[in-house]
Amino acid sequence: MTYSRLEQLKIRLRQSDVSSENEFLQQLIFQAEQDVRLYRNYPDNYTEEMIEKDMKKFDSIIVNLALYDYNQEGGEFQISSSENGTSRSWIDRDKILGKVTPFVQIL
Repeated sequence: MTYSRLEQLKIRLRQSDVSSENEFLQQLIFQAEQDVRLYRNYPDNYTEEMIEKDMKKFDSIIVNLALYDYNQEGGEFQISSSENGTSRSWIDRDKILGKVTPFVQIL
């Protein structure tokens, strides 16, 4: 069974149908897609159709980035956090993005 990126994110967040949050989740997915596109560094001769086809390979990374960003809500750009005896630290977001192999262009 194939799920859209939004459906995959909602499954990971254990949300069956929270339509009020769809816009927020779509924005997180859009931002993650843009980060992957930028990191991928597509050659100028790639058409939008070619890019979309290639981007399908990165669905899980896009969902992971969106999930990471979702879990950072309210703590954007914090280095560490401790509250009521609970400490949290996060992996660097670039570790997730690092699984995307960029195109190398020769000058």
